[in-house]
Amino acid sequence: MKYVLISQQGSGTNLFRAFLNSHPDIVFDNELFSYDSRNGLFDIYKDSGKSIEAFLDNFYNKKESVVGFDLKYGQMGKEYANILSYLQKNKIGVIQLFRDTGRTFLRRINEKSNVLRHEDLIEHCKMVSARSSKIRTMFGDGKYVELHYEDMTRGRKIESLPEDFERKVLEWFDVPYRKLSIDKSFHIRKDKLKVRY
Repeated sequence: MKYVLISQQGSGTNLFRAFLNSHPDIVFDNELFSYDSRNGLFDIYKDSGKSIEAFLDNFYNKKESVVGFDLKYGQMGKEYANILSYLQKNKIGVIQLFRDTGRTFLRRINEKSNVLRHEDLIEHCKMVSARSSKIRTMFGDGKYVELHYEDMTRGRKIESLPEDFERKVLEWFDVPYRKLSIDKSFHIRKDKLKVRY
């Protein structure tokens, strides 16, 4: 199965990826199109001279099992529309991960600025609403699911996921159920999670 997770920056994809990668049948890669991608795949794409379509064909076809990557709203600027078009044409499964937009806005403010303006919050909420609606319209009739960060972190335990959330996710992937745990490669320190998440 081929899939992609689409979300707003700061929606908890690192935590979600860490859990999913503990399942032996699931491969969840980092952001393919991020300039600071930890896996270096963006540099491979940039240096390859390949089109978006050829690069994604290569990414999906060389993997086995259930494979996907993380894509942020609007990532890659003008190429974002081409990425969505590829996903739609190739019937790629789509997970849309939501998080309270006020929190994603505050996360962005904490990382980029000390200025908190009401107008910026309104603009941020409108942007997230418009982009998430577009994804729902494009992919909602296919292999598509909407998940919420708040459902994933119920009880504030990051060592495990709520079982009903876990079962819903694994059923969508059509893989055998097993308890997921944070993979050893998870790089965010737990003390940092308290601030970021």
